[in-house]
Amino acid sequence: MDSFIEDWTPEDLDGFISDILVWEDIEHSKIRNHSSYRDLIENAKAIWASGNKKYQVSSIQQGNVRFHKILDELTQLLKEELDGTSIKSSSSVIAAGEVARLLANCTLDLKK
Repeated sequence: MDSFIEDWTPEDLDGFISDILVWEDIEHSKIRNHSSYRDLIENAKAIWASGNKKYQVSSIQQGNVRFHKILDELTQLLKEELDGTSIKSSSSVIAAGEVARLLANCTLDLKK
């Protein structure tokens, strides 16, 4: 994870942390008690992962670009899955939280 955030500004990091905190609140107050929302989020993640490939990048900057593309892809899928729900407007925050959760539960093989 350190390699991904090496080029981030303090504002980037503050924004990411803020998204995670808002995501935690959304998850605790709206998603955990509403199983259909969790199902929609899991469905978006399944669609997103079905096209997952191993990406090799030659620099930290390329890795950072790829990371943000992955985040954008999941955000778009979440917007589609959550269309018509009260949490659709939080799609980008939910995506950031879900990606952070995935990163916390995996080992990244980063090569420079």
